[in-house]
Amino acid sequence: MKALAPIQSGSKEARVFLSQICRHYGISRQSHDQWIQAEDSRMLQEEIMLQ
Repeated sequence: MKALAPIQSGSKEARVFLSQICRHYGISRQSHDQWIQAEDSRMLQEEIMLQ
């Protein structure tokens, strides 16, 4: 999943892209949202650590 790193998880394109991936792999909407939240908080933590 590191390949997705350049894409900002908050952007609309990324959300559409991720939902396409989830549909392709049959990932449920709920786990998709949980993954987005986890990814958002992870990126937030990285930003805090970089400052």
